Amino acid sequence: MKISTIYQKGIKSPADNPSPILKKGSSNAKLGFKVTAKKWTGKRLYSLTLVERETCPTSCHHWDDCYGNNMPFAHRFSINGLKNRLRAEIDSLMQKHKEGIVIRLHVLGDFYSVGYVEFWEDMLFTHPKLCLFGYTARRGDNIANAIWLMNTRFSERCVIRHSGN
Repeated sequence: MKISTIYQKGIKSPADNPSPILKKGSSNAKLGFKVTAKKWTGKRLYSLTLVERETCPTSCHHWDDCYGNNMPFAHRFSINGLKNRLRAEIDSLMQKHKEGIVIRLHVLGDFYSVGYVEFWEDMLFTHPKLCLFGYTARRGDNIANAIWLMNTRFSERCVIRHSGN
């Protein structure tokens, strides 16, 4: 049995879902519409929510009391077709917002593979006005190392922090 969210009806496939998978920051009261932090002021904010537990390391200190346990109505996107869909949406948003965008990665979920981290690194390379921030529970594995490298290579535009104690 696959370990996943307790809210199975909230899982959406990027390949089959017609609505955007990158949600406007204004749809989340904690995020807001535009960035006001000095470094990224004026950029539009978007967020991405994945399926918690399926994409997370089992060592996550919030495995049992996951934030997602209190989010029954969140749309959680599976990884099936995710990167292709993200690439298209990011390309479109970068055309629309000339000042750039900030993506809050993983309101729920986490980096699930080195290839997925490399996808984000490629997006940062391709789009010089794209910025990323978020959290990860990854520690001491190849995925964590890839995240560290991405943070280092794109230190002005990528801030992925460890969510552990």
